[in-house]
Amino acid sequence: MRFAGDLSRLARQLRLSLPILGIGATLVLINAGLYGPLAPRTPSIGGPAAPCAYAAGFEQAHSWLPFAGDWAVVDGMYVQRVPLGFDRGTGLARFRAGERYSLSVRMRWLSGVMGAGLAFNLERPYVLVNGQLVRFTGESSLWWGYYDERSVFHATGQAFLPDDMHVADGGWHTLRLDVHPETFDVTVDGVEIAHDQVLRFTAGYLGLVTSESAVVFDDLCVG
Repeated sequence: MRFAGDLSRLARQLRLSLPILGIGATLVLINAGLYGPLAPRTPSIGGPAAPCAYAAGFEQAHSWLPFAGDWAVVDGMYVQRVPLGFDRGTGLARFRAGERYSLSVRMRWLSGVMGAGLAFNLERPYVLVNGQLVRFTGESSLWWGYYDERSVFHATGQAFLPDDMHVADGGWHTLRLDVHPETFDVTVDGVEIAHDQVLRFTAGYLGLVTSESAVVFDDLCVG
C-alpha cells in the first residue's frame, strides 16, 4: 500500500511539472530559432560590399589555366613571376560570367613596369581571343580594349590615375570592373576612373593578365 501511495504522489508531481517543462521546451526551441538556423545572418565585417558569386583566395589554382608566363601559388596568393613579355595570362575555367556582374582583384607590383590587369568576356579561358582587357600601363595610368580572333589587342580607351595614386609602389591596390550588357565602368581603390565604356563582347570567361611586370594577385571576387 505504501508503494501505491508513493506512485500516486509521483504522478501528481509530474502532472504539476508538465506545464513548466512545456514552457521550458518552448523557450529552448525559440532560442534555437533565434540563434540557430532561423536566426538572421549577421554580415561579416570587413568583407566585400556585395556577395561574391565566385571568390578566389588562391590557396590553390586548380581552376586556373595559365597560358603565358610563369604563374604559381605562393603563400595563398597567385603570382606571375616573369617581368618580361606581354600578355602573360591565366584564365578561370570554372566560372563563366553573364551579361551583368562585377569583377575585382587585389594586386601588388613586384618588379618591371606595372602592367597588371583583368581580362573579361573571353571566348575561351585559355587564350586571349575575342575578349576585353583593362590593365595598368605604368604606375599612374591604365588602358582598355579588346582582343580580336587572332589575339591581337586593340586599345579603345586610356585614363590617368589621380595624382596621389601610384600603383607601382609595392602596396596593395584593387582594380574593379562593373560590367553591364553594353558598357563597363572601371574603379581603382574605390575611385571611379572610367564610366560607360563600350563593350565589344558580352559575357564570357575571366582572366588575369600582366605585361612587362611581375605581380601578386589575391582576393578575386565576381559578384
